[in-house]
Amino acid sequence: MPTLTRHSGLLRLIPWSLAIFLCLVLLYYSFKPEPQFSGDPFLPGWVQWFGDTFPDFRTFVPYFCFAALGPFLAGRKHQGLPVSATLWIAIGLEIFLFLSEWIQVYLPQRSATWMDVFWGTAGIVAGAVSGIGAWKMWSNTVKSPSESRPE
Repeated sequence: MPTLTRHSGLLRLIPWSLAIFLCLVLLYYSFKPEPQFSGDPFLPGWVQWFGDTFPDFRTFVPYFCFAALGPFLAGRKHQGLPVSATLWIAIGLEIFLFLSEWIQVYLPQRSATWMDVFWGTAGIVAGAVSGIGAWKMWSNTVKSPSESRPE
C-alpha cells in the first residue's frame, strides 16, 4: 500500500490549485461593478445573504483563506516551519489589498474604505497564524520521504 508523504505530487497540487482559485476569486470580487453579492451567478443563496448581511466578512474570508494556505505553498524547500514563505505571501496579499482598494476609487459604484483594509489585514494575519498552526499539526502527522522508506 502506498504511503502518503509530505512531498507527494497530489499534496503539493491541492494548495496551489486552491491558491489559483482564490486569486481568481479575489480579482473578480474586488473589481466587479457591484459590491453586493445578491444576484451573483457564482454564489449560492445563503452565501449571498451572509455576504450582504455581514459585508466585512466579504473582505475577511478570502484573505484569511489565502493567507492560511501560505505554509502549504512553500513546498519541499522548507524542511522546518515555513514562516518566511508565509510572511512573503502575507506581504503580497497586503499589497494586493491596498492596490485593489485604490483601484476601487476609480470604479463606478465602488468605493475604497479603511474598514475593508482593516478587515482584509485582519484576515491575512488570522489566516497566516492559523495556517502555520495547521501546518505544524499536519507536518507532525504526515511522514517525510526519508521516514517512509522501509529499512
